Amino acid sequence: MYIYIHYTVLLALCGGILLEFRLSMNYGTEPIFKPNELKAAFHENRLIRILSFSKIYAINSWLLLAPSQLCCDWSLESVTLVENIFDISNVWSGILYVGVLSLTFRAVTCTRINKTPVGIGLALLLIPFLPASGLLLRVGFVVAERVLYTPSLGYCLLISLGFRKLWLYFQGWKLVRWGIALSMMYILVIMSIKTHNRNLDWLTDLSLYKSAVEVLPNNVKMQNNYAMELKREGRIEEARKVYQHAMQMDADFGELYFNYGNLLSDEGDFQGALQQFERAATYEQMYTKTLNNLATMYFRLGRNQDAENCFLESIRLTPDQSNVYSNLGSLYGMTNRPKQAEQMFKKAIEINPTYTEGLFNLGTLLVQHHRPIEGEVYLRKVLQLNPHHTGAANNLKVALYEKSSQASKKTKETVKKAKSTKRRKSKQ
Repeated sequence: MYIYIHYTVLLALCGGILLEFRLSMNYGTEPIFKPNELKAAFHENRLIRILSFSKIYAINSWLLLAPSQLCCDWSLESVTLVENIFDISNVWSGILYVGVLSLTFRAVTCTRINKTPVGIGLALLLIPFLPASGLLLRVGFVVAERVLYTPSLGYCLLISLGFRKLWLYFQGWKLVRWGIALSMMYILVIMSIKTHNRNLDWLTDLSLYKSAVEVLPNNVKMQNNYAMELKREGRIEEARKVYQHAMQMDADFGELYFNYGNLLSDEGDFQGALQQFERAATYEQMYTKTLNNLATMYFRLGRNQDAENCFLESIRLTPDQSNVYSNLGSLYGMTNRPKQAEQMFKKAIEINPTYTEGLFNLGTLLVQHHRPIEGEVYLRKVLQLNPHHTGAANNLKVALYEKSSQASKKTKETVKKAKSTKRRKSKQ
């Protein structure tokens, strides 16, 4: 018993140090999470919170016993709230608590030294899970397989102890022992295959999110992420179908409309993209993020005043976005306000000196307004940062040509002026 207590205290101490280190990364404050992603933690009714978290613990325990439905994110409606004490989920939660308390009582009260591994297994199973349980502080996920990695050590120890106990109990029963050995081999093989297959799921974002929507088809967040990855892979029609399917499932997820708007914008459907961005902007958490995209759609559809208003509102809320200043500068340039455009481009470069789009836009503006020497400087900076920027290379040629033309014109004017002066002197 004392050895068990010694190891448990040591493990708890190490866990406490790691927890303190993790909290220090947030400067001692709790991280901020969205209520719609973890409804159990934000529900006003304490009983519902307790029952719902108990259900979450039961799901985690089942994933350890039979990891057949692994998903990288169980947020939103993946795990429904337990709002009734007669919910069948409470039965599984009760079985879990009874099992854990029974094992804990047996480990603490047993004085035989060969029983201390049970306590160590329980400590490895429970203590590392505590920071992720939501008991000590609010966490930003519902169920996550990554928090079960360390507890699985305790689970493996308890399973091996159970098989050992069965093996010793049926000493002399060869047929039963054969069954125990085959069962152990079956578990090892099945779990090894599952581990290999799950590693394949985690190889790429696309395969990870594809596995997520197969396990939890009603998880709108995973549907959204899967569609984004399909778009990155160039599978536009598939991405479009996934977005539309997700919107039919849940019309209350702002990022879905934002990302679908980006897809429509890239495909040239600016009116459709505008509708999606306008809908995304109705969500408080998406409003600021959507303003620049919304303004860009207004600009492309010729609604310049609406675009300018959105750009200015975006700058007011988040004044450190270089791309917004650059986009507003492009608007001013297209509406014959070159001085204001130059100011916006320079502000964008001031915020981010390596922002190639801002450098390119400013260089192009200066060349267009017959200031090739200044424009050349910015265009060369673009090519230093991105040697394959064809727009900058082409405009630099224009700048050099105009620079040469201006120099040639200035030389001719100087020669002409000199000849005129010489004639006047000869007449005198």
